[in-house]
Amino acid sequence: MELLLPQEVEVHYIIPTIRKYFAHYLNQNGMNQTEISKIFGITKSAVSQYFSKKRGNKIAFQKDFVKEIEIATKQITDKYTFMYQMQKLLLKLKNDYSICTIHEQINPNLNNCNPELVGCHFRKTK
Repeated sequence: MELLLPQEVEVHYIIPTIRKYFAHYLNQNGMNQTEISKIFGITKSAVSQYFSKKRGNKIAFQKDFVKEIEIATKQITDKYTFMYQMQKLLLKLKNDYSICTIHEQINPNLNNCNPELVGCHFRKTK
């Protein structure tokens, strides 16, 4: 398998999986697929694929992160709050190095990657 950059892992694996959970929880909270598609900026049929498990199923998150997605979903009311919550979750995955675990699952030859060397973490330094 070719080497994927951390950003490619986000785009092809992480973001679709977070969207899947967002769609599920938004729907549970009473939002229909048309409303969800407008917030996500994607077609209704793309949203439908999250429900039919055709999208967003290439990786699995830890249970505690799924709970954070559920909590974040309660803050989503429009495309801006959607983007904000998505960015917040992506930053969390970088800051706690969860992105490394996901990246290594996708690229097994990437064992013992150094996030500081690669530059895919954003921990604040004192």
